[in-house]
Amino acid sequence: MFKIEKLLICTLSSITLIGCTGESPIEVELKSTPYSSPIGVLSLTGIYVTAKVDEVKVNSIEVNRGNCKVTGGSKSLRFGQHAYFQSPGCEIKEIEVETDEGSFTFSF
Repeated sequence: MFKIEKLLICTLSSITLIGCTGESPIEVELKSTPYSSPIGVLSLTGIYVTAKVDEVKVNSIEVNRGNCKVTGGSKSLRFGQHAYFQSPGCEIKEIEVETDEGSFTFSF
């Protein structure tokens, strides 16, 4: 009986560890771009999501735990391709990206 319990615990531990060690299929970068407005030159921060796997679908992006609006919808990306999103008027501290491979959080 002890051997069966030990085998069951080892098997469950292996499954848990495999699920925890998955690497993000995307990378996220913030890039500022200056633009002219009636009140002067301002900076717009763009959110670039780049695929690090053969194919990934970005389902949604949440900025600062839902406290900021994000422009752009779902996008399918192939390796090396990127998608551009904006969150106007928001100082970005955290981005959560939901993909077809899971949700990933990035802090800045």
